[in-house]
Amino acid sequence: GRGSVVNTSDNLSKYDTMYQHCLAISSESSPNSISVGIRLADALMKEQHVCKANRFMRRVLEVSRRVHGAEHDLTRRVAADYARYTKRYVVTVGDQGRQYHFEALRYTEGGTKCVVRGPIIQPRNEDSEQIYIMPVGQILLGVGIPVVVAGLRYSTDLNGKVGDLRSWVEEAGCFMVHFEDERLEPRPVRQEYLQIVFEMPELEDATDAAVCSKGSRERSSSGSDRGSPGPTHDDTSGMLTS
Repeated sequence: GRGSVVNTSDNLSKYDTMYQHCLAISSESSPNSISVGIRLADALMKEQHVCKANRFMRRVLEVSRRVHGAEHDLTRRVAADYARYTKRYVVTVGDQGRQYHFEALRYTEGGTKCVVRGPIIQPRNEDSEQIYIMPVGQILLGVGIPVVVAGLRYSTDLNGKVGDLRSWVEEAGCFMVHFEDERLEPRPVRQEYLQIVFEMPELEDATDAAVCSKGSRERSSSGSDRGSPGPTHDDTSGMLTS
């Protein structure tokens, strides 16, 4: 046996199989399907399939609200998880290399700056945090953030493509982006050509950068790659871990 070691990839396969079984014997609105769906979304997040998890949980929430009502315990649980999964966390680096964690809220000023809330201290108390507007070149993205590619001058076919940051390629100083368009192979992309997706676009528009956030999606000409992998999104705590 594997003892206490949990293989998150195995969990993802297990819950995907369980969810498909639930659909086969009942419907996506059954309490059992929704309960398994919650576990499937959690497994997707743990494997950094953030785009898919966001879309899936949005669908589960819509179904649960429609069939069971907004006040149903299952709906409340789905809503809480969906809210947690749609938060986007970034890092800034201060003096002596100290990292400060923030929640990114939206872009502003033509995409050249980002509105953030923080710094985040655990246990988190949002009432004690403040809103800041930071140049995009001062924030570091991290594994577990959905992004859209923008501003590439050579592989221009990737511009506007949405995907997940699933790993950091140290030797290249890039994030490995796994695209929603599964016809595309994962590609290493520098941070200066990546923008946070704050709200997942409708799937048919998933390659349109103009609809990928609550704010402007113009690329900042001052964005820079700090050569850092930034944080990893820990979905169980809402905090960022190196």
